[in-house]
Amino acid sequence: MLREFAGHDWRWYRHLAAAVAAHAPLDVSPVHCPVTFLAGRYDAFVDVADLRTAARRLTAARYRELAGTHFLPLHYPELMLAELRYLTRARPSSE
Repeated sequence: MLREFAGHDWRWYRHLAAAVAAHAPLDVSPVHCPVTFLAGRYDAFVDVADLRTAARRLTAARYRELAGTHFLPLHYPELMLAELRYLTRARPSSE
């Protein structure tokens, strides 16, 4: 995965990252299922404050801030799997 990522056209990626940074925060109010926001404390693309704010706006949300970058699945694969399993169990039984 890292070899493939390293082969990206970084000129294109730079424009994408700049566009994401200029993007207004997403409206999460339509989300009514359990969700976990995982934030990388050293993420250069996503502001942890924005994720913290989004998590506070949802009643069924959890927020976890980890010592990592934008690539938390690479830093914490076991934790990612545990969070997915947690969310699978946290679903409302009516679904």
